[in-house]
Amino acid sequence: PKEFELMKEHAPKGGQIVHEILKNTDDREFAVIAENVAHYHHERMDGNGYYHLSKEDIPLAARMIAITDTYSAITMRRSYKEPRTHEDAVWIMQEVAGTQLDPELVKIFLSIPRQELEKCIPEQVKY
Repeated sequence: PKEFELMKEHAPKGGQIVHEILKNTDDREFAVIAENVAHYHHERMDGNGYYHLSKEDIPLAARMIAITDTYSAITMRRSYKEPRTHEDAVWIMQEVAGTQLDPELVKIFLSIPRQELEKCIPEQVKY
């Protein structure tokens, strides 16, 4: 539990970093969206995320990033795990649509052709 609390700090710290980078931007609306995405990308549709926001209370951009973050966490090699297949990612994402992820956005994301998604995986983390 202690380690998990420490790990959760990356979301607000990411928001702070984005704020510092964008605080002098001419496009303040973009800056606010970017801060919110970083800060709230681990919220869950069922309210069991870091800050217990749910459904439409979670900024749209954060719900979108949660989906791409989930896909990459499943399909990319990490220091602590081997990558899983695209098919595994599709199955897992469909299973958590509605509880963890926005179900409508999952449908849209999964309509992207596999080849297009796989082009986004950096060479150093491919299977």
